[in-house]
Amino acid sequence: IICSIITGPLSFQHTYAEWKYRVNIFPPNKGVKLYVFQKDKWGNSVGALANLQVIIYRGDETIPSPYADIWFQAAEGSGKGTQLITFTTTAAGIFSLYIEDVSGNRISGCPYNFSVLATKTLLQCLQLKLSFLHCFDYVKNILRNA
Repeated sequence: IICSIITGPLSFQHTYAEWKYRVNIFPPNKGVKLYVFQKDKWGNSVGALANLQVIIYRGDETIPSPYADIWFQAAEGSGKGTQLITFTTTAAGIFSLYIEDVSGNRISGCPYNFSVLATKTLLQCLQLKLSFLHCFDYVKNILRNA
């Protein structure tokens, strides 16, 4: 018996993203990778790549941060219907990333938050022997008080 699954239309409610290595803290001028897993309402992968856009906000700002190098492509070896979004970090800060279509329909899990830390701050975390989560809290406090 051969079973074939016919997928339904893309469901933004069931489509989600994951950071490569599940890490969302990066140094400045670092290439970032985020995978988007396109799903239908039953959780099946949707093969045709959707026309999506990324909007990134810094902190509590209401105007998007300019990122000129955001690229979308099919993710090699990650299964059908998986898009890879890449861009390069710029200045230090806490950011919120939204993935949506041209009508403003956002995928589930938005916003996808990430932090860009100055190398000096990362070294301070190492010198203080802070765990990854404690380092993140330490940095958030530094950035809020900056």
